Amino acid sequence: SLDGGKWFRISLLPLIDAGGRRIGYTAITYEVTAEQAAIWRSIAIMVVVLVAAASGLSALFWIIIRRLQIRLDLAEQAQRRSFAELEQRVEERTRELTTEIADREREEQGRRRAEERLHDAVESIADGFVLFDADDQAVMWNQRFAEMYPELAAMLPDRPTAEEMFRERHRAGALGEFDVPVDEYVRWRMEMRRRQGGTPAVHRHSDGNWFRSTERPTTEGGIVSISNDVTELKNRELELREAVQQAQAADRAKSEFLANMSHELRTPLNAVIAFSEIIKDETFGPSDRARYRDYANDIKNSGQHLLEIINDILDISKIESGTDELHEERIEIPRIISSALKLVEQRAVQGGIKLEFELPDQQLTLRADERKLKQILVNLLSNAVKFTDPGGEVTLRAWCRLDSGYVFQITDTGIGIAPQDIRKVLSRFGQADEGLNRRYEGTGLGLPLTKALVEQHGGTLVLQSKAGVGTTATVRFPATRIMAPLDNSDALDMQDRVAS
Repeated sequence: SLDGGKWFRISLLPLIDAGGRRIGYTAITYEVTAEQAAIWRSIAIMVVVLVAAASGLSALFWIIIRRLQIRLDLAEQAQRRSFAELEQRVEERTRELTTEIADREREEQGRRRAEERLHDAVESIADGFVLFDADDQAVMWNQRFAEMYPELAAMLPDRPTAEEMFRERHRAGALGEFDVPVDEYVRWRMEMRRRQGGTPAVHRHSDGNWFRSTERPTTEGGIVSISNDVTELKNRELELREAVQQAQAADRAKSEFLANMSHELRTPLNAVIAFSEIIKDETFGPSDRARYRDYANDIKNSGQHLLEIINDILDISKIESGTDELHEERIEIPRIISSALKLVEQRAVQGGIKLEFELPDQQLTLRADERKLKQILVNLLSNAVKFTDPGGEVTLRAWCRLDSGYVFQITDTGIGIAPQDIRKVLSRFGQADEGLNRRYEGTGLGLPLTKALVEQHGGTLVLQSKAGVGTTATVRFPATRIMAPLDNSDALDMQDRVAS
């Protein structure tokens, strides 16, 4: 606005050179009317107001932003302090955890070392060891226990209960002498387990071994079980018991022998005395010589019978005492068989019994005591003839093999022996038919003496028999006693003589 009431509008335009640089301004003045000036003033006022408002808002925004910045700075400082405190606490807790972990590791190492020592101690136990917890589950065992009870080895890692183990043993058939239903066995075994209280239980495993188990309660309510192998002790106990039984049986046999012996001795002695008195007193007159000769023959037979009994007793006593010796020589088998057959031939003929023999194909000789070999064959042949009824047959066979030995086998078709009595008749003084009213006479020393004579030569005597069918006695001498054969001509001549 200028003096005079005129209004002008001034516009400033920038001056730009060819290079695009501003080099100054150009002022352009326009004359405007009062109405236009009023409008421009309004516009100017509004611009000023707007600029002022904008400046105020900018200041307000700046103040707000500043306050926010201050708050952010304070929050950041607080956060940094919190982070520092957190880091400090984390560091302290880390140190504590590190210490705790180290302590726990030391405790774990100590526990592992203790477990290793316990494991080594348990494994070093020569007996089977198993520990059950309060729930009756197997929590620890040693290798020896698994070896003693192989039927349980596969299930032990699953920590079975005692009842499951008992059932598995029953299922596997490992109970030895126990033959009861599984539920009954388990019920009995669990009841015994509760009542046992340290008392050992001895049982026999199916493999023949004997185990003694001791179970004791632990302070935590479990049970520790120790099983040891007492097979050797049990076998000794059984051997001792068997020895006692044999001693008792021998004592009874001796008593029976003495009772039988009194009968065997009295009968021929009474005959000797009676017939001697008849002859001495000439009871039938001085001229009855034929009858006296018969009595004299009876006296001779009775005396011979007494001599045989006494000889058997002396022979078996010498063998038992170890004072009997073998007088070994080279023996021709056909000759010894011929001699033995002749001694029993008369009795076989009188009893209506057929005697047969078979000689070995190879004429090998035998190194043995000739008198005792003959006694062996005569005893077995006499027994066969004595216990064979008329019409029966007794056969003597002999054969030899360089790998298995020299064998003599006597077979009869007699009354036979019950299988349960074979061991008895081979024992000293043992007889299948006992008592004074028995059918067949004898002292019961023949077979035991024969067996002892065979064993003196390192051989064996085996009886096979069936009551009512007959008996086969097999004598086997070891192959080391076989010797070279005789000259062929001598052997054939000897075989012909035996056959005749």
